[in-house]
Amino acid sequence: MICIINWNWLEVLKKSLEVIKDEGADTIVLDNGSKDGSYEWLSTNGPPKTILLPENRGSSVGRNMLIRESQGDILLLDSDILYIPGSFAYLKKRLSECPPEIGAIGFNPWLCTYDKHIQHLPSPDAPLHMNDSLRFAPTHYGLFRREVFAKCSFDENFGVGWGGEDDDLYRQMRKHGYDVRFIDHVFYHAKGTEKWHNQHSVVANTIPLRRDYLRKKWGR
Repeated sequence: MICIINWNWLEVLKKSLEVIKDEGADTIVLDNGSKDGSYEWLSTNGPPKTILLPENRGSSVGRNMLIRESQGDILLLDSDILYIPGSFAYLKKRLSECPPEIGAIGFNPWLCTYDKHIQHLPSPDAPLHMNDSLRFAPTHYGLFRREVFAKCSFDENFGVGWGGEDDDLYRQMRKHGYDVRFIDHVFYHAKGTEKWHNQHSVVANTIPLRRDYLRKKWGR
């Protein structure tokens, strides 16, 4: 199942939902108190399973709600990322080829672009890898085995803001014997656009607080 969390990215979300609808994949969208018309548009045009929150309760709360309402393996997707056609099926096949201790695979977040839309998938045998710059869970655009969320969940103490939840989830996964892998492939992400910077400047002050909470929780 594809689970999308949205906060003020209706223009990208619409394009992703058009592609996903054509594929017939089961989808849930949660809107986290958007003020850009997303709330109103989703109330009449969203998937059958749509969760509309009147205010932003943070990505951890939103993702936990999505997971509770979903079934099977879960593709988590941020709404400021454009879904690549066929990527749900692609990631499901790649994950099925992995040993059971690989709990999730996703696209390398450092290879995103905001100057063009990427509409093709990587090769069927593109390497799956891990390094020191990728020690977090692929919550932005990644497929998770259902069983991971029987043992792990997003820490809602992070509150509203940005950063830390993916690091925390990765550490939970490692504690329970799971690891993650990434695929190098360029995809469209609005990160870097003027709108993205303006939106994230509102919550930029939460980043050091979240990092401090993460250090205290895990003792390092």
